[in-house]
Amino acid sequence: MRGKVKRNTEKFAFEQGMGEIAVEVLYAAKEAVGAESPSVEPA
Repeated sequence: MRGKVKRNTEKFAFEQGMGEIAVEVLYAAKEAVGAESPSVEPA
């Protein structure tokens, strides 16, 4: 499953014109597919 998540996140970042994948990109990608955000906020 992790491989699929990585590929989908990379694809999302590329489509959004993002050159680097930060925590915010992971959250945005999850939001785009309707997944729940984690309950712990980044520090």
